[in-house]
Amino acid sequence: MKDESYKRWDIILKVVVILGAAWTAWTYFDKKETEFHKTFWDAQLKLYLEATDAASKIANLPKKDKVRVDAIEKFSQLFYGPLHVVEDNENVSDAMQRFEACVKKKCRQTELQNLSLELANACTLSLSEDWNHKFKDYRKLVAERR
Repeated sequence: MKDESYKRWDIILKVVVILGAAWTAWTYFDKKETEFHKTFWDAQLKLYLEATDAASKIANLPKKDKVRVDAIEKFSQLFYGPLHVVEDNENVSDAMQRFEACVKKKCRQTELQNLSLELANACTLSLSEDWNHKFKDYRKLVAERR
């Protein structure tokens, strides 16, 4: 009887140890993935804010204003560089390309303002897809703006 009881407890303890090890490994890798996503989303948010800030200045300031000229340079740096690493191809990339084309064509201010708003909305939609729980209601608001 003691042999059977010993074998049962031995199996139970081994199962508990294996489950504990599996839980520990899962928790570790889940935390690492979460840390990666947080780093990525922080960079994405920072660059989206920089791009929309530059677009807003370009769309609203007088053509010869130094701040506007600097904003055009900043927008170009983002457009041809770091934003491509984090942007959402469906939303942000298209809006960035439309805005950049309009700047190059020297569009009217109202066109630039509309495209600046489109870019801001595209960035918000992109973020809402990643941070779904934070922007559920905002999706509807952005859709209504279009």
